[in-house]
Amino acid sequence: MNSKHYDISVIMPVFRAEGHIEKTVSSVIAQTFKNFELILVDDRGGDASVKKAEALLGSSELKDSYRVVVNPSNMGVSLSRGRGLEVATGEYVIHLDADDFFEPEMLEIMFRKAVGEAADMVICGFVKELEESEIPRGAVQYAGKGELSLNSFRGKEEYIRLMLDNSRPSALWNKLVKRDLYERGAVKFDKDLRDDLSVSPLLVLAAEKIAFCNLPLVHYVMYNTSSVSATTGHLLLIAETLRFLEKRLEAAGVNVRRELFAYKNQTRRRLLLHKKVKGSEVKEYLSLFPEINGEILSGNNPERKFHYRVFARITAGGDSALFRLTRFLLKFI
Repeated sequence: MNSKHYDISVIMPVFRAEGHIEKTVSSVIAQTFKNFELILVDDRGGDASVKKAEALLGSSELKDSYRVVVNPSNMGVSLSRGRGLEVATGEYVIHLDADDFFEPEMLEIMFRKAVGEAADMVICGFVKELEESEIPRGAVQYAGKGELSLNSFRGKEEYIRLMLDNSRPSALWNKLVKRDLYERGAVKFDKDLRDDLSVSPLLVLAAEKIAFCNLPLVHYVMYNTSSVSATTGHLLLIAETLRFLEKRLEAAGVNVRRELFAYKNQTRRRLLLHKKVKGSEVKEYLSLFPEINGEILSGNNPERKFHYRVFARITAGGDSALFRLTRFLLKFI
């Protein structure tokens, strides 16, 4: 067994990423920082993703610094991240999706920042990798407001607000985190929750010091057709995660009521207007988050677009002929 001390563990769940994983793994091999381990978690996708990764790693400088954890069955990304975390030995950890990729100096810059500022977490910027037909080809997104201090309760509360209203990503691939912060913050991966959204706000809350690196060091690939981010199953995970976060954050005294209210409404709307939702499922999704109905009916409507504002108000009134007609018409917009 390798007893070497690693500064960083890179955890990568692998599931049907055959078309992307070679670029991802190559970006890890190319890191200028060398004292890290790569943990591939094979989530039983049934394709050649892991074999392709191992073929590259076996002939690289990482040949003795990577391992493969094989799930007993398909467990999903959240539990796969958790299994990787269980075997990680690095002082810091970062999670990387099998279709995204790092800049060569990513780990070196982030680690030096973490050590230099004695930070529990470092958050960097990223690049959205869009379809080739889209302009611009890559869209740079920065880590956060340079003047925002996250070393106070109110600063961390504000950053959690930004994550909940999608102004800043809750993604784990741009956050280098001290491994023991998961234990200190009682933060775990749960198969019934969306992995990043249920974890990142709690890590931010638990951290004593957070540093920013506004360089765009991660490439977030948005043209992977195997993405599940828009499925009804994923939206239901979000719904459950919002309930979970509401309890945890409220217990900690974090005031994100307005952001959770808007996120709940958006999630319910996306489910109700989803093209694959059958008529028999409408009633179930309509009953999600009944606690927001009174507020919407009283005039506190979180939607910005006029047609969605109308839909939110009609939805808050419950199942009706008008609701079903409006839902039918909006599915064509």
